[in-house]
Amino acid sequence: MGTRFIWVLQRFLTPSSTFVDIGAWIGPLTLYGAHLAGHCHAVEPDPLARAALTANIALNPELSNPINEHPVAVAEFEGKAKLGSITSSSGGDSMSSLLFGHSSVSWTVECVTLEGLIDSLGIVTPCLVKIDIEGGKVEVLSGSWEYIERVKPPLFLSVHGKFWPDPPPRMERLLNVLSTYREILTPQFMPVSLGTLLDADHLGGLFEIVAL
Repeated sequence: MGTRFIWVLQRFLTPSSTFVDIGAWIGPLTLYGAHLAGHCHAVEPDPLARAALTANIALNPELSNPINEHPVAVAEFEGKAKLGSITSSSGGDSMSSLLFGHSSVSWTVECVTLEGLIDSLGIVTPCLVKIDIEGGKVEVLSGSWEYIERVKPPLFLSVHGKFWPDPPPRMERLLNVLSTYREILTPQFMPVSLGTLLDADHLGGLFEIVAL
């Protein structure tokens, strides 16, 4: 877990806050967030990663009460879909995505929208929503556009342009969603100009941003 992730969690999470970790993997941010937040929700549909997540939570019994696990994929629709991996022969390596559902390594998973997930958890306004789902966040955010525009939940996004089949138009869709926020920052809390995210380094790389 990089220092940049720790900085973001330390800035936003308090004992009275709720942390929603979408793409929790085996739980490094969930477990760290549980030291800071009053309640954590770990969302992870990859069955192998989720088994490790469950085991890691069990190894920290003092934190188990404020952590709830959710074996669903957050998407732009509700229903079933294929989650797949193109980097592992069995899954569990943090790289599974709905974008890779065509892979020979795949599972049928239940999908929910971001708005549907938050509503089902009974959260009025989450303190921080982290989304790291290997390239699928554009669909997630677009699918809950009205909710995002209305509530503007604080977002911590890991953006994987290198996995997109169509980087420029997909980044444009992401920028349309982000334009509703007051501030876009790096994990070091430096301002980001949305236009810079259309350069080659961002379109073909991996980076994190915070939307407030």
